[in-house]
Amino acid sequence: MRFSPKREGFLHPVLGQRDYHWPNGKFESDINSKIDRRNGKLVLVIDANFNLTVESINQLIDQDEAICAVWVYCQKTAYRTLLKADDHGDRRRIRYEIPERYLRGNVELHPQVIASRKVRLSLAEAHSVYGNSWCEVPAGAPLATHPPTITGLEDDDMTIRSMFRLTVDGKYGNSWHVDADIDYITVTLSVDEDTKSWFDQQRYKTTETFTGTEWAVQTLYLAALTETLTLWLQHYEQDTEWRSGGWCSAVSRQLEVHDIQVQPGDDSDPATFRIDGDYRSPIWVAQRLLGKPLQRPLTEGHDQDI
Repeated sequence: MRFSPKREGFLHPVLGQRDYHWPNGKFESDINSKIDRRNGKLVLVIDANFNLTVESINQLIDQDEAICAVWVYCQKTAYRTLLKADDHGDRRRIRYEIPERYLRGNVELHPQVIASRKVRLSLAEAHSVYGNSWCEVPAGAPLATHPPTITGLEDDDMTIRSMFRLTVDGKYGNSWHVDADIDYITVTLSVDEDTKSWFDQQRYKTTETFTGTEWAVQTLYLAALTETLTLWLQHYEQDTEWRSGGWCSAVSRQLEVHDIQVQPGDDSDPATFRIDGDYRSPIWVAQRLLGKPLQRPLTEGHDQDI
């Protein structure tokens, strides 16, 4: 879990929580993180190095009774995990890669040292109020904490099509269900296993007169995006923070690209899409954002507007 350096409640001194706990002790964490491409996929690369000056805590780390760790938390996607120092390398270094598809917006990286089992912690270097003796620390309790490092991730890589995630859920039968939660990274499309399997076969099928990918856009994605845009409008009057991450950010960005404005609503009327002040329905906007999948082949001089 995340331990705030200011959190009280532990019966033992925690390095980094209060200066007086370990008067001459220091806990430094050098964390580097960046988005990189590995095997064709984007990942968040985390490289953390720990440095502690309290000998009793260092001894516990060297004896594998305590571990250096980084708690990773992403509020946008609810992703969370605990990264531990390399099992076969440096006990004070963490190197890890997290698939970027699990993350959006700000990612919190909380460095800490945790007791891996019940340990006896020497208090020789602690404040005199602790008695210059030792105390028992339960497994999982923090021995050292550090203020988090915040990594901001941009959503520029998310396209309109990639913001949909296809899943299997038997309770919806053979009809597709759209779940567009503004707090999630993607819009979830759910259906039973047989229907999804058939759909996948069709969207990867290509003949001289048939392109499965475009068929998928003309059917499921167009219908799903139309409903998603309707929900997006319903939430438009909320504060702007929800539009800064995940699929909401992808929609906001593409509306700007296509010069589609949003006219705010009021208590009786919802917000609406506009082009130069003229109303546009969600399905019209959905076609624009998907590249006009229902447009007939163009001939010279043909009007390109839908």
